Amino acid sequence: MVGMAVIRIYGDFNQVDAKGRVVLSYADDTKSERVELREGLRVIVWDEELEAEGILEFEDGEWRAQLVPGTGRRRPVSEKEG
Repeated sequence: MVGMAVIRIYGDFNQVDAKGRVVLSYADDTKSERVELREGLRVIVWDEELEAEGILEFEDGEWRAQLVPGTGRRRPVSEKEG
């Protein structure tokens, strides 16, 4: 991924499926950024308090992220959106 920015996608860490993947209800928001999502793409999933790396999967018409173990962290106040 040299030279590529990592895509950041908002996700609610409390909304997970039976396989433990974060359901990305806002993944369509990336269309305005001209980003094409695809399975296997590594992204940053974030919310107001946390962020973690995840691998995208598409199932039942929704994007989901399988979080990468050990990549989660609390977001410092200076990094919070809004």
